[in-house]
Amino acid sequence: MNFEVSFKNMRPREEIRRRAAALHGKLERFLEPASDATLIVSRQHGVTVVELTQTAHGQTYQASDEDEDLRTALDRCFHKVET
Repeated sequence: MNFEVSFKNMRPREEIRRRAAALHGKLERFLEPASDATLIVSRQHGVTVVELTQTAHGQTYQASDEDEDLRTALDRCFHKVET
């Protein structure tokens, strides 16, 4: 499973990469091992925007969320893909 995290308009932080990898690990029970995912974390006008694109089973799943708190935006974005 390929998982890539990109940052825009903010400094890359290893703790965010680890948190995102842990959340993505939970998705593995639903998705095939050969799936790919891209996570883009950006900061726009004081708001954190998280965009997730996941490809699995021949389909593409997309989710995004905005919040002032980065962890909240991350959690909600991954939850959207789970449901």
